[in-house]
Amino acid sequence: MLARARDTFGARAAEAYTAYEEARPGARPVDVLMDLIGDDLFRMPGIDLAERRAARGRPVWAYQFDLPTPAHGGRLGAAHCLELPFVFDNFDKWSQAPFLAGLDPRIRDGLAGAVHASWISFIRTGDPNHRPMPDWPRYERGSRTTMSLDSVTGTVDDLAGYWRRLHRPTAR
Repeated sequence: MLARARDTFGARAAEAYTAYEEARPGARPVDVLMDLIGDDLFRMPGIDLAERRAARGRPVWAYQFDLPTPAHGGRLGAAHCLELPFVFDNFDKWSQAPFLAGLDPRIRDGLAGAVHASWISFIRTGDPNHRPMPDWPRYERGSRTTMSLDSVTGTVDDLAGYWRRLHRPTAR
């Protein structure tokens, strides 16, 4: 784990490991490693894009899909691409998807309705806000507001603050 963390955090690898471990109480080392890799491959490039667009005054709405898959006892968290059937609200096309098996249908259908309506609103108007979704402010560099899409949907500020504080790019 520390060897991989050094690729991203250099001399601050041990500090980064501790921060990731504290962010997920009870995590096994492999869970911490997966969080770090997920951030490195997906979250941070997405946040970098949002930062660049916001710096240019372009409208940005950021989200993070946080609903965990029940697969493997939930240890995988919100797996990559799990949001796709929620975006398109077409679970009938995903009947063989093992990561969806065991989701509470009320949570699944409620979240799918909100996510799908947000995407449709964004496509039609350039703004994902709609009723009854909670207010979804733009992503601004001062607040870094991000919508957390989960069984309870709401906004969080500076989603990657701990990562940003620890990250010092190293030569690869």
